[in-house]
Amino acid sequence: MLIVWLMRILSRLAPALAGHLAWRVTLRTARPRRTAPPGVVVDRFVADDAGEVVVFRAGPDHGPRALLIHGWNGSAADWTTVAHALVDAGFAVTLLDLPGHGASGGRHSSLPRFVRALRETTRRHGPFVGANLEATARWYGQLRY
Repeated sequence: MLIVWLMRILSRLAPALAGHLAWRVTLRTARPRRTAPPGVVVDRFVADDAGEVVVFRAGPDHGPRALLIHGWNGSAADWTTVAHALVDAGFAVTLLDLPGHGASGGRHSSLPRFVRALRETTRRHGPFVGANLEATARWYGQLRY
């Protein structure tokens, strides 16, 4: 509760600084240790100001393409079991570490950064049949951009 007390004081003394600090803390991502994701790194890129994105590929180069996207504070490794099952079923699986997550650079991210990273990943490696956060990010992207 010390942080709450300090933020209350700071918001009265320097509201702009308190707002900036709250924004930075909210968008900060954790960096837990994770196992390596399935597949090999096939691409690293910076999507606009979204930050670095690392893309992994597993399975054949042909067949239906599946894109597996982790949630907040996750990584491509979170999808290992699903990726193996999809590869066994004949899918070409693409996994990515979104900005500020997993093997990608940075310590901060946001839904708009996810959208920009997904847009560039789809342009470079798509089209895909998607799962999880992709639907939310695409929906948000259609409303905002």
